[in-house]
Amino acid sequence: MWLFALAGTAFAADDIITEASASFEVPSFSFEQLVVEGQDLLSIAGDQGGTSSIDGQLALIYTKATQTPSRTSTMGNGMATYFSTAGSHDMSVAAEEVFAITDTRYRGAPAGFFTSSRAAVGLGKVAADPALADMTIGGGVGYGRVVDVRTLAQAQAMFKVLDRTPTVEQLKAVAELIGQRGAYAKKYKYDADIHFYKDVGEALGGAATDEVYRVQQVLDSPLYNIGSRYDGWQVGFDLDAASGDLLDADNSGLTTRVGVGGAAAVMLGGNSLLVPVSVSCLLSDNATQVLTTPLAGQACMIDGELGFTLAVGGGLSMDHSASWNTTVQAGIEQSFMVYPDLYGTSIETFVGIESLAAVGSDLVWGNAFQAASTVSSDEDATLAWDFVSTITYYVF
Repeated sequence: MWLFALAGTAFAADDIITEASASFEVPSFSFEQLVVEGQDLLSIAGDQGGTSSIDGQLALIYTKATQTPSRTSTMGNGMATYFSTAGSHDMSVAAEEVFAITDTRYRGAPAGFFTSSRAAVGLGKVAADPALADMTIGGGVGYGRVVDVRTLAQAQAMFKVLDRTPTVEQLKAVAELIGQRGAYAKKYKYDADIHFYKDVGEALGGAATDEVYRVQQVLDSPLYNIGSRYDGWQVGFDLDAASGDLLDADNSGLTTRVGVGGAAAVMLGGNSLLVPVSVSCLLSDNATQVLTTPLAGQACMIDGELGFTLAVGGGLSMDHSASWNTTVQAGIEQSFMVYPDLYGTSIETFVGIESLAAVGSDLVWGNAFQAASTVSSDEDATLAWDFVSTITYYVF
C-alpha cells in the first residue's frame, strides 16, 4: 500500500492561514465534482506498412467529500470504456466500474476517539472474456484527528481577488460560511446561492455585483485548483480484507492485513505538510485484485519467521499561478523479517509529479510522470514508469 502525503497548495505562503488554523477546530465543508476524462482519448500508431493500432479511453468520474465536527467521509465512482485494435484490425472493447467509500465518525470530542470504515468494489469486462469483480473492505479505531482546513485557503483566495487583507477572525468567518454552503441549499433551495453569496459578501467587508461574480469563481471554477490543507495528528489500528474474482469461486481467494499507523500534519504558511507512517503485515495473501487497489506488504509469518512492512510518505504541491499547480509525491516501503533474525526482504520506492493547468473556465490540461522501483532479496530489481497527458472537462 502506497502511503504518501498531499501538501496543500497556496497562492502565496501566508502565515495568517497558519494562525487561523491553530484555532479553527473542525471546519465543515462539502465538495462534489463530476468530470469527463480522456486519458489517451485517441492514440493512433503505425509504421511504413500503415496503421498498426488505434486506441482510446473515456471515463466519467464522480467524487464527493464532506467534513463536519462529527464525521469525515469520501465517495468516488468511476466508469471507463477502452477500445483498441492492437494486434489485429478488429476492435476490442473493455469497460470497468469502480466504486469506493470511506467514513470516519468521531465519538464525543470532534478530535478524539474515532471509528473508521471503508469499502471498494470493481466490476469489469474485456471483449468476449468473462466478466470479473473484486472488492476490499476494512475498518479501524483510533484517537486524534487530521483536519482538512481547505476552506481557510478558499477564504484567503477570496480576499486576494478583492485585493483585501483580512484579519484572522475575518478569515475564519468567511471560511465557516464556505463550509456551510450545503446548509444554504437545504434551507433556501433554488435561491441558495443568492443568500449564500450575500452573506459571504458581507463577511468579506462588502462586495459589489461584479466582485461577487469574481469571488464565486474561487469556489465554482476549475481555474482555482485549491487543494486540501491538513492540520493535526492521529494514531490508530486497522484491519482490511480483500477478495479476488467474486464471479469465479475458483479464483476468489482472500487477503487480510492488520496494521497500526499514524499521521502528523502542520501548516507552513499557506501550505501544509502531512506525514503518514504505518506498520502492517498480511495475515493471508490469496486474492488477485485487478480493479480495486491490492492489499500488499510482507506476510506476518513465513516458515515460523515474523515479518512486517514499514511505509512512509511525503509530498509537496506548488502553485505557479492561480490556474497552474504542480504536485510532487514520494513514498517508500521497507519489508522486514524480524524473528529469529532481522533482515530486509524488499524495498519499494515511488516518485511522481503531476502538473495541472486550466484552459478556459471548464477545461483542465494535465501531465503526469511516475516511476516505481522494487528491490528484493530473492529477485532482480525492477523499474516501471509512465507518462500520461489528460484533458478533463468539468460538467459541474
